Amino acid sequence: MKNRFRWYLMALVLLAALPLGTTGWLLEPRAHAQHGDAIFVSNSIIGLTPGQAVRISVANRANRRTRTPLFFQCKVLDQDGAVVFLSERIEVPAGTFRFKDIVRRDMNVAGEPATDRVQARMEIFVILPHNSDASQVMVIRELLNEATGETFWADSATGPVHLEAWVDQDG
Repeated sequence: MKNRFRWYLMALVLLAALPLGTTGWLLEPRAHAQHGDAIFVSNSIIGLTPGQAVRISVANRANRRTRTPLFFQCKVLDQDGAVVFLSERIEVPAGTFRFKDIVRRDMNVAGEPATDRVQARMEIFVILPHNSDASQVMVIRELLNEATGETFWADSATGPVHLEAWVDQDG
């Protein structure tokens, strides 16, 4: 009975959220960029089982006096390319870091039969304002035990992995 109630509640929340995608609230990172901004993308393949989460931390190591924030957004796609998770756009002020947890139970996708493990592609978009120093960006990915916060695995990179586009006045 308790599981059925949770399922109905989750379905209701998902149905209520459907209109958000058509109102422009959940926009692609490119749509958030301003003229002259750079969009960097870090791609990776992840596997999550129930009770696990991926924590994405992005540090803006620029001097606080610059007062230049950067922004990041995380997207997870299933094996067929369908979006199963899209975070909000997160502002990272200069001299600080922010993080976003992507939890397996929040993904509305069936996993492997025996383990409920999901294999997915994760994209981390970092939007840098015009004339920013990309070397001041650090992206850290951690695989966590959701209940205890214990880190199973982590990696980091200074500077985003791939420049997707410069958004200029011509588009």
